[in-house]
Amino acid sequence: MSADEADNAIEKNLVFNTSLAAGMPMGPLGLEHVRCMLADLPSLQQIWLATAEALILERGIVERPQDIKRNAQVMLELIRDDGMDEEDEWWYGRSTPESVCPPLEAIEEDHVEGM
Repeated sequence: MSADEADNAIEKNLVFNTSLAAGMPMGPLGLEHVRCMLADLPSLQQIWLATAEALILERGIVERPQDIKRNAQVMLELIRDDGMDEEDEWWYGRSTPESVCPPLEAIEEDHVEGM
């Protein structure tokens, strides 16, 4: 390979013509280079929809994929974890719901001697 051919090969190689060749940390890529590198990736919405549908089917919310309404708000409501925040509060002791608190009448105060 001649020197001119080698130069042409380097010019066509993305690594030598983008910030990938600049070393660490890598600077931002130009929009054209990003599109070229990420052209075959699905959109986030496609990834999210497939994941949400699988979760809905796994949880048995619907029996058939045809029964899933493909509306973003409906899907969010179907897969949300109802009550998880309240359960976390209880498990991690950040609050005590009334259902686990003893009645105030049942609590005896200890009297400290000498006071």
